[in-house]
Amino acid sequence: MLIYVAEEISRVGEKQIDEFVEEVNAALFRYPGNAHRELKTINNWRTEISALFGFIEHTETTDKPGRRAIELAESGDLVECFKIFLYNF
Repeated sequence: MLIYVAEEISRVGEKQIDEFVEEVNAALFRYPGNAHRELKTINNWRTEISALFGFIEHTETTDKPGRRAIELAESGDLVECFKIFLYNF
């Protein structure tokens, strides 16, 4: 799941906040088993994953993939991702 989210956030790139949210949510709905989830659940996934792992960087007008999302999307290495995550705690 984390690799999928990182890849999709990275694919979206930097966008206006509402457009970024719409595209990331659409990707989360496409994840197996999520097609019939409530929007509230999808929003929770997006915000909780990004807050915990730093997958999304926010500005006043845009959202963009964070460094951790880009690194995980490129490497696909969950072990490395968790080591970096824990190191930065």
